[in-house]
Amino acid sequence: NLINFGLNDIVYDITNVKKEEDLIIITWTPKEKFKQNFGRIITSKKDNNLHGVVIYNKDDVLVSKQIFEQYVRIGNIDFPSKITQIQYSSGGESYQLTEYKNIKLNETEKNFYYNFILK
Repeated sequence: NLINFGLNDIVYDITNVKKEEDLIIITWTPKEKFKQNFGRIITSKKDNNLHGVVIYNKDDVLVSKQIFEQYVRIGNIDFPSKITQIQYSSGGESYQLTEYKNIKLNETEKNFYYNFILK
């Protein structure tokens, strides 16, 4: 469930929603029993697609940001073809850029790559 970054389950609750220009910004806070291990997460939606994710640790220190861009329509699914991730640590920032091309969903022609026995 990309639009909510998979957060709409038993660990997080939506605690704030606001609109800033063309973004809908949602703050997710861990439920009480998970606060000792998880921090808040902020997601943003643009044109009804996930646009960004900001993750904090349990001490409310910024850990990472992800930006989802250049959505392409594949069948009935909007898929981000460009994802930028920024990781924050005491040593500074590190960036990872992922780009997808020639995206195929539910391709069955090459199942032999995925059908193997684990030993």
